[in-house]
Amino acid sequence: MRDVTASYELLVYLFERVDFFLKRLKSYTAVRRLSPEMMELLAKIMAQVLSALALSTKVMKQKRISVSILSTHPFLADYDTEQIMKRLVGRRDVEDALQRLDTLTNAEGLMAAARTLEVVDQVDENVTQVKEVIHRVDDKVEATLELTQRVEQRVVETKEVVHEVGSNITDIKHDVRRLNSTTTETKRSA
Repeated sequence: MRDVTASYELLVYLFERVDFFLKRLKSYTAVRRLSPEMMELLAKIMAQVLSALALSTKVMKQKRISVSILSTHPFLADYDTEQIMKRLVGRRDVEDALQRLDTLTNAEGLMAAARTLEVVDQVDENVTQVKEVIHRVDDKVEATLELTQRVEQRVVETKEVVHEVGSNITDIKHDVRRLNSTTTETKRSA
């Protein structure tokens, strides 16, 4: 009975591992650029998943056979049932397959972490480049502001000159009127 419980726990663990991997695999399919190394590792994990499922199927079939053997040949019940089950079921094969699956998924996690570090480094480099571009844009905006201020200053100076010219024209007009008045008076008196 202990062996049957352990086998079921092993199968539950296997199915949980397969479920977790398939969920991660779904996420990986959304990634645009997986490295060739990651693709190879995912293929190995998938092969190991299929291998573990095949072994589990074999175990389930052998368990059915061993239960029917024990029920039809009760004299075998005197032997160590657990030893017979282990030999018939091949539970060690399933455990080994799960261990290989765990090793591969651990490698997957490490590879994903390394790739994340690589991407973060690239993002950091991109942010640095963007900062440099922004700094150059800021410099150009500052230069444009300085030019705008110079133009505004020249416009103010031009307005002052125009105002002075306007004042001079007004003065000249007054002088011309006075001169005309004086000329007219001189012509009358002469």
